[in-house]
Amino acid sequence: MKFGPEYQFLIRVSENCVVINPQRWEVKKIINPPPRVDDLIDLTVPFKRHGLVRRIKDLRSLMMQNTKDLGTVDQLWRYPFKSMNGERIERCVVTPAGVLGDRGWALRDVETGKLGSGKRLPTLLMCSARYLVEPAAGTLPHAEITFPDGSTTQTDHDDAAQRLSAYLGKPVTIESSSGERAGEHFDDLPLSMQTSASISALREMMPGSEIEHRRFRHNFAIQSPEGIDGFAEIGWIGRSIRVGEVSMDVIKPIPRCPMVSAPQQELEGDQSILKTILAEVDRCVGVYATTDAGGMVCVGDRAEMI
Repeated sequence: MKFGPEYQFLIRVSENCVVINPQRWEVKKIINPPPRVDDLIDLTVPFKRHGLVRRIKDLRSLMMQNTKDLGTVDQLWRYPFKSMNGERIERCVVTPAGVLGDRGWALRDVETGKLGSGKRLPTLLMCSARYLVEPAAGTLPHAEITFPDGSTTQTDHDDAAQRLSAYLGKPVTIESSSGERAGEHFDDLPLSMQTSASISALREMMPGSEIEHRRFRHNFAIQSPEGIDGFAEIGWIGRSIRVGEVSMDVIKPIPRCPMVSAPQQELEGDQSILKTILAEVDRCVGVYATTDAGGMVCVGDRAEMI
């Protein structure tokens, strides 16, 4: 069996074998039974020697995911305003453009013309936004913005941009992602998710840090089944899954930025979080996904391989 140059080596786990690209910890294939090749690496070989910073149990966990059950939806998050704190919801409509209403509003820096992002404007994370009316297909409602001092404004208020400009110390405008700007407010793909196994693995690496799902700003927090450890969702890359009514293709890992370490409401800033992610997991936590159709997802829905 021959592999291209991106397939750096194979790792045997029990009676299975995974083909790995160690630059991104990208699982290319799961092979059962494994091929008869000379470069199968035994589990006892330390991964760091091969450029992999993964624990043996992560691969055991990955192999367990040959079963269909990936867990259940524990949390759903929607972010009405890009780079502000979002709202935890009980159900959502998913479309090919993402969770309905997600990143529906954003700032634009008047001086640079760039979208306002928490990477450049980390104090945005101290604000929160919510919809007063549920988004519907073809209709994006206005959002209420809450500042750190508890005062509020709305995206349709005449002084909203002025108040945000004063808060940030630079002139900004407010724009929606409807019409020609649909999807423009995403950093990459429109759907994102992370497992409780991944959160637990990070907590084990950083016992003194506050590791919570909302630091990572994904849409779907999946409660992993018992016995699944490590960064379980990485094993879904290149495969199709169903969450609630929605069939999705899991595309790639999510590279993390300084926003995961920035302070936000009820969470202290912690620079060690990004440093650890960079050093231990090659910058990536969680996965991006896409869907061609969409549907409804509710808290408690199953996630399964299809």
